[in-house]
Amino acid sequence: MESELKMRKKLLALLVVLTMVFALIPTGAIAYETEEGADYTYSYTHNPTQDYGYYPSESDNGYLDDAMEDNATYDYSEADYEYADYEYVGYEYAEYEEMEEEEPAYDSVEPTNENEIVAFSTQHTVANFAALKMLMNSGLVQDGDTILLTEVITMPAGETLNLDFGGASITFLVDSNIRHFDVGGGGVNRTLVLNDGVTLTRAGGYTGVGGGIRVRNGSTVIMNGGAITRNESASTGGGVVVDAGATFTMNGGEISHNTAGTNGGGVHAAGSFIMNAGSSINNNTAGSAGGGINLNLDGLLSMLGGEIAHNTAGTNGGGIMKSNLNGTFSGGEIHNNKAYNSGGGMRVSAEGVESFTISGVTIRDNEAVQHAGGIDVVGETELVLVDVEILRNRAGLSGGGIRMSTNGRVSISNSRILDNYSDEGLGDAIYGANPDNLDIGSDVEFTGSILTRYPDVNGNRNRYEWPDGATIIVPSGSRVTNNGDGMIDVTLPPPSGSVTVPEGVTIELDEDCPYCESSEPCIVITVPAGISGPVTLPNGETVQIPAIDVVRTIRFCHDGTVTITPPLNGGNILWGDVNDDGLVDLFDLMLLELYVAEMITELPNRAAADVQYDGVIDLFDIMLLALYIAEHPVTLGPAE
Repeated sequence: MESELKMRKKLLALLVVLTMVFALIPTGAIAYETEEGADYTYSYTHNPTQDYGYYPSESDNGYLDDAMEDNATYDYSEADYEYADYEYVGYEYAEYEEMEEEEPAYDSVEPTNENEIVAFSTQHTVANFAALKMLMNSGLVQDGDTILLTEVITMPAGETLNLDFGGASITFLVDSNIRHFDVGGGGVNRTLVLNDGVTLTRAGGYTGVGGGIRVRNGSTVIMNGGAITRNESASTGGGVVVDAGATFTMNGGEISHNTAGTNGGGVHAAGSFIMNAGSSINNNTAGSAGGGINLNLDGLLSMLGGEIAHNTAGTNGGGIMKSNLNGTFSGGEIHNNKAYNSGGGMRVSAEGVESFTISGVTIRDNEAVQHAGGIDVVGETELVLVDVEILRNRAGLSGGGIRMSTNGRVSISNSRILDNYSDEGLGDAIYGANPDNLDIGSDVEFTGSILTRYPDVNGNRNRYEWPDGATIIVPSGSRVTNNGDGMIDVTLPPPSGSVTVPEGVTIELDEDCPYCESSEPCIVITVPAGISGPVTLPNGETVQIPAIDVVRTIRFCHDGTVTITPPLNGGNILWGDVNDDGLVDLFDLMLLELYVAEMITELPNRAAADVQYDGVIDLFDIMLLALYIAEHPVTLGPAE
């Protein structure tokens, strides 16, 4: 008898323990399959005042264990189960009535996998920092859960909050006029860490700054993963605001689909913002400037990797708007951004700053409705591009790749500026640089025109400025590469071909060249006085230019015909015999005057007409020939 009593006590204790275990598990469900093959799965929304657990039980042949009000029963049909509402009170649960055994469909129900518990999304409600930490330490937060913040989480001084749920997908949600986290203030450090799986989002608008996070003076946010997404601020910083003296570091994750009423669709920073490889700021929108990131006068952006992509600005800086030249750009991509005014990829505004360097960055496929599809630089500063690719950017008006302010300077080396486009033809590659302020160094390749604000002495505005100050003038559609060995490779549009020339040589395409048959296009190569070296023509022929103080012109026709004026050694030319009759007289002078006045387009002996031997036939040749015919002591052709 005593033994039987002990056994009953043990069974009763075991029953109590099992009941408590089931009560402590916040969510769960099991899928059942009927004889007819129909699946039944119960789902629900959990809140902290209720706790429901449904688990298979061998003791009741598949019946569900519940916690419900007194005498609550199951209403069962072939299509679904309906359950009564019931409350969780401590760990004590009311008894329940089981269904009759004669329910045939219920008797046949078996667990699909009796070892698997399927977790359902659970919503936890949190009102302050202490409650959040308590919840995180409870172990109740599971993959797929939502944490509803009813008040902004303000971090106490000196605290570190590491939002790490082991990679589980956890959503922090606000649905009222608050942001998620307010980190710091007063110069005392607080640290917030976001990790993989954590998402900060909202179900409504916010009238303040920083729709997701505001980092204040002296504090730090480290984003290793997760997402700050679909937040909104009626002011600045749709996703994040970084105050002066604060730091936000992105090592991974994304800031995406956020909206700001004014500046900084994704981020507005007056402090330090650091992007590393693996981070992404994408699909954000600013009503004004800085679709992806907006930095004010004190903001510091260090882009060491990652991407800024598919952002939109209502005015300037589709990807980035910088009101200063602080920071570092040494990696990553800025692509597929759009600005409705200027700076599709980025706009940098700086006055009195000596230089700003971008290296190792690709700026591609951006668009500006008006100016500067790729980069817009405003102010008297120098933009230094090293190991940069500026590709396929587009501007509706000027500067497909780059637009510079009136006195801005551009220095480019080891870079590719290719296939950029201006709808109006105002500088496909670069627009706005003063001809004296454009420095293209070694290993540079680009296509398209450069249109400068100020023409040179010959009226040219489409020009490439090389380190020694000389120019290469080529039409849109050309490809130019500075090899860094003192030679330039230029490929002109068909049917012209490619040439290699020394630095400082001017290359043009003459669409109606009188030296070629049927006046077809020809390549015109002008070698300034004092420039020497080999010129390789499209047919592979090399012309060695001697170092003499004279301008020489080489014309290459599509059929391979080469004309050099003046000849390399002066030749056996009777200088001044323009009509090619073996005499130098008034008839030659009259013919030369008609040619310079553009009353005729050809000369019988054009090479002899350049009596000044400077590569140009103009009024100075007429004056010199007139003096010679009047028997003044002058020399025609090259000096002795």
